[in-house]
Amino acid sequence: MNELLDRFSRVDRLGDWRIGPVVGEGRSGMAFEATETVPPFRTGVIKINLGNGKKSSRKSFVRERAFAASDTLRDGKPEFFAGGEWHGIPYFIMERVTRLPRNQPLAKVVKTADALIALLIRLRDLGLIHRDIKWDNVGLSPHGLVIYDFGTLCPFAQAALDRRIIGTGKYKAYEVCSGNPCTEQSEIHAVATLLETICDERALEVLEPVFRKGRASELSERYPDYETLRAAIHKAKRRSQLPKMLAFIAVAVFGILVAALLYVHNSGKRLARCTAFEHIGLEAYAATNYVKAAHFLQRAADTGSANGLVYYELAEIHARGRGIRQDRIQAISYAQRAVELGATNALPMLRRLKKSGNR
Repeated sequence: MNELLDRFSRVDRLGDWRIGPVVGEGRSGMAFEATETVPPFRTGVIKINLGNGKKSSRKSFVRERAFAASDTLRDGKPEFFAGGEWHGIPYFIMERVTRLPRNQPLAKVVKTADALIALLIRLRDLGLIHRDIKWDNVGLSPHGLVIYDFGTLCPFAQAALDRRIIGTGKYKAYEVCSGNPCTEQSEIHAVATLLETICDERALEVLEPVFRKGRASELSERYPDYETLRAAIHKAKRRSQLPKMLAFIAVAVFGILVAALLYVHNSGKRLARCTAFEHIGLEAYAATNYVKAAHFLQRAADTGSANGLVYYELAEIHARGRGIRQDRIQAISYAQRAVELGATNALPMLRRLKKSGNR
């Protein structure tokens, strides 16, 4: 491998792609930064099978290249740019993705969980299992979350017969490390471990019970499938939001109560003022001080008086021009309001005012 790596390190380009520094190394090969030298000048990663010479390594790499170039899970994996061989050693070039950021808040962790679980469900529905889900193999591309490093990918039926530890052992579930095949529940263990590594303190506090159950050593205590894990994550998120919702409701109720009390208080003040205006205005009318009466009766009307006599006297003042300019139309308006409130003699006055206007 050292000889191959030494030879490849002296290669400047493969086809239209310029080779850059090493960006990763795995069981089946190495990854180098790559830059396209012709339009559209894309940036990618060259993965080449500079492995240890074992057939399993080359076979795994060829399987990964074939899946990367296929249309399967198209928007859930990095875009495939090109593939070929260098002196008989297979390689392929794919879109370069960014790693998942650490210390994510709860909302983003849940969004990442939804996207990752959705991809794993799609693989499961195709009868496939990845077997090496970890932070290093999940990233972000311009079109969303993607999974890569598909050298460990295989059908569920094949995985059920394979008791080897495939991928990185320290991320594996207890039963896989004990020589049992990788299953959907084993993947759930890996997903819980990955999500835990990207949580900030608050998100970890909320989701820690979910992760603990997702990594339970006993399969009977672990989530049985991806959907159950996803539901548990959303339930934990909703539960964490309950105190905020209750606080919001409490503030809203308090605001409504304060507004109601202010309304009652202001209504009482308005009623007291209105009653005072009525009393002053009616006394002034009785004393034939029509200017003063018109002023205070008008203020009583403006503050919402429900005393029909107020409007009756205002109608009289406007109809006869007592202390103010005569205004028959305004007098009719006040007379109609007096009728509505049941003031004595208001209806004959209204008829008289309307009749005088028709002459």
